[in-house]
Amino acid sequence: MKPKTIIKEIVLLLSVFLIIWLIAFYITGTIKLNSKLDINLHDTYFVIEWSRLIFFPYLFIVSVVYLVREAFFKYRRRLQNIILLFVLLIIITVLLKLDKFISNIAPLTSGWTIYPPLSALPRQNLQPSQPSPLITAAWQILFYSQIFFILILVIVAILTGKNWKQVNEKI
Repeated sequence: MKPKTIIKEIVLLLSVFLIIWLIAFYITGTIKLNSKLDINLHDTYFVIEWSRLIFFPYLFIVSVVYLVREAFFKYRRRLQNIILLFVLLIIITVLLKLDKFISNIAPLTSGWTIYPPLSALPRQNLQPSQPSPLITAAWQILFYSQIFFILILVIVAILTGKNWKQVNEKI
């Protein structure tokens, strides 16, 4: 592998990160990545670090950039394909963690707040309620996006595997 190729890919990854960081700076007005985004819902208050919010768009944009770039080269470049496979694997992992977070924070109830506690209710009234439409929609979106990224991962892995031997023969 040529050092020029490695440096070129590092510059591309850093430039995409810099663009995302500048967009976050424009939105938040602060240069620090540890600043917080506060979301006040009806009875819930979410505090999320911007560094966590920047992470997923960064991975998504890098995967789109590499998918388009490597389509022109028919997925024959080894380092770029490995970067793309790694980014897709991280995206799938993040989506799985997000799915687990949603399932933990909002069980199948009509809302997020359960009052009075279920242990205080009489036994005959304990019936499962219908899931919230918001939670159902979020789970469906996560499910189909996971399938989409897994399919892309498998296709890119197959194309990389087919071209792997051809790259070795040229060297």
